[in-house]
Amino acid sequence: MLRASWTILPTGPRAVSVARVAARLVLSARGVGVGDPDSFARLEPVIAELVSNGVRHAGGCDRLELAFDGACLTVGAVDHGADDPELKAHGPPDAGRGLAIVDAMSASWGWHRFPGGKCVWARLDSGPTRHRR
Repeated sequence: MLRASWTILPTGPRAVSVARVAARLVLSARGVGVGDPDSFARLEPVIAELVSNGVRHAGGCDRLELAFDGACLTVGAVDHGADDPELKAHGPPDAGRGLAIVDAMSASWGWHRFPGGKCVWARLDSGPTRHRR
């Protein structure tokens, strides 16, 4: 089981690129997704949407969490926002579609609250694959 988390993400839009790069580096170093370029193509938009939602709606994403059990990768974005995430069927061209992308690209998603914040998570069951050495 792989578990990783970053407790310091930069504020603002830069948080998205830092989170994507960090996830790619950690997963690649552990052999997750090696040899399967599509695994990161599915993962990166999910990370981008979860983190950017935290930046946009909660003033920042405090932490990115990854867990891989060999069959399922779960990614979570932690923020201090008070509002629950809302899946919108339609939104303006520049906003409101993030969770629709997460919903379409993941096997499941949801959120849980804890004192002072929430974690919005998504599970990708069909990848990435684990490279066996």
